[in-house]
Amino acid sequence: MIFKLLVALPSLQQVDADFALGWVPVVMAMTRHKVPGYENQIMDFSNKRSSLLPKSRHELVKDALAGDYTHILFVDSDQTFPSSIVHRLARYGKNIIGCNVATKRQGGSYPTARAKPKNDSEWFAGHMVYSNGKKGLERVWRLGFGVMLINLEVFRKIEKPWFMIEYVEKVDDYIGEDWFFCRKAEEAGFDIWVDHDLSREIGHVGPWIYSHQDVEPEPTQDQLRSVA
Repeated sequence: MIFKLLVALPSLQQVDADFALGWVPVVMAMTRHKVPGYENQIMDFSNKRSSLLPKSRHELVKDALAGDYTHILFVDSDQTFPSSIVHRLARYGKNIIGCNVATKRQGGSYPTARAKPKNDSEWFAGHMVYSNGKKGLERVWRLGFGVMLINLEVFRKIEKPWFMIEYVEKVDDYIGEDWFFCRKAEEAGFDIWVDHDLSREIGHVGPWIYSHQDVEPEPTQDQLRSVA
């Protein structure tokens, strides 16, 4: 069985140097170590440059489907990552698995993964999923596309559009193309998973490289009750 991967890189005209150089050890790891569960492996790259992120992601998926790849790995051009990123995400055999990236926010970063909210008031900020202090996998409700590995069968079963910026009337706000995809995947019966261990090794390049060391501590139950 062959693991045929397209690394999908949406960007503008320029990318961060740490991001670009990070692919050298990844390529070396792919030439030296087999992806768990597969006899052979192929890894190619595709880059789409556009200010319209949904368009870039859509075209990258089309490339992957046309090339008969088994998986697509989305990595945004402002991420840093370990050389083992492909092997560690692929080893679980999940249809959708990614990293809980720390946001680029001064004065207290926060994670991008979300658990399903209990009511509309918690739709965006509530139920953050924290990776600090956790190990292994956790199923989540929504996840950003900073680092995400997807089995191409998902896109064969989900109707287009796969990505869209969408207005949500009940909360009078917009969701990005990543949450739009997560909703469509959820409706099609696919689970979304986060690798907490790998998430803590992902950097998000801004004024400095943000990581889970910059994430504010998860609030305690007493703190949550005090603002309820």
